[in-house]
Amino acid sequence: MIYRPGQPAPESGIYEIVDIKERSIGAERAVAKGDPLPPPVGAGYGYRLKTRVTTVYTSVSSASVLTSTATEYAGVLERLAKK
Repeated sequence: MIYRPGQPAPESGIYEIVDIKERSIGAERAVAKGDPLPPPVGAGYGYRLKTRVTTVYTSVSSASVLTSTATEYAGVLERLAKK
């Protein structure tokens, strides 16, 4: 399923940016559930969920996320900790 910029993320995870033909452009964004998907990189681009976050500890000091992109998840975890 393709999601549009500004739409609330249905799940926490890594979303890859796709073009109008649903081809990945090689860029990804980490987004927490309920947060709006980031602004578009251009007309016709959208997002596809690539990796779901299955475990998130909302304490930033003990943050643990099952993924290889821990740096991007630091921002997600900070937002979750503020909720």
